[in-house]
Amino acid sequence: MKFVSAITVAASLIAVPAFASKISCDSGPQDGWMSKEAILETAKGLGYDTRAVKVERGCYEVYAISPKGERVEMFFNPTNGELVGVKEDD
Repeated sequence: MKFVSAITVAASLIAVPAFASKISCDSGPQDGWMSKEAILETAKGLGYDTRAVKVERGCYEVYAISPKGERVEMFFNPTNGELVGVKEDD
């Protein structure tokens, strides 16, 4: 199952815009959102060392360290936990 998830994430990263300014989520009302803790666990499950999470442009924005040791910002759809973008932190 982890193999399928890794393929899904890798494929989604190819099709995702690289710049955070272009990323947004059609997330609806917050009462239908996943918890911040669940999003942090999703990011950890992808191999990232998470630091913080906030709401930005209708997405959950997670600040994390990638498996390669790079600082990144990850954007998740808050209604389904789908990774919609990753930006290397400048």
